[in-house]
Amino acid sequence: LITRWFRTLDNRQKLIALSISLLEGMYDDQYFSITSHIVDKFWKYSDSSLQALDYVDLEFLSDYFKMEPESNGYQQRLKNRFPNQRTDIIKAAWQTHRRHILSVMPTLVNIVNDSVHDKASDWEKYGTLKRQMNIRTAISKSMADIGLVSIHAVENSLIELAGQNNETLQRVAAKALARWREYEQ
Repeated sequence: LITRWFRTLDNRQKLIALSISLLEGMYDDQYFSITSHIVDKFWKYSDSSLQALDYVDLEFLSDYFKMEPESNGYQQRLKNRFPNQRTDIIKAAWQTHRRHILSVMPTLVNIVNDSVHDKASDWEKYGTLKRQMNIRTAISKSMADIGLVSIHAVENSLIELAGQNNETLQRVAAKALARWREYEQ
């Protein structure tokens, strides 16, 4: 179902769906900040209309993603509507957007690295411990799901994180690897 839906999207919509899948679980402002960075660095060459994403650009995804309000009343978290949705979208995107996925891997590692170092100047991404944990969790899950499609796509990223002299970064890699066991059973 999700693969069929993904194939009906135009290129711009596919990249937006892929970006939300890679960053699912983050606050909405974190998503827009990180996606803006990814677009500026990589994806703008494929589709320049991605450069100024706003909430209206996500409306077509409402059957597959939701903005889940946090208890504080002013933050929203991007969430999947279906189990294994991230995995299914990454598998579908791998067929047509593999280079887009591979191009963001170093950036995702850098964002995780930055989440353990003092990046107070970028409050949207790293301003609280909860925001930093959102980043680590979402990216760990994305790396795990990409690894289900191709271990080679995430191997260097996981080795880089595991080889850091920082337990938090090592844990991001370990959790990605542990997710693979969930799929073995």
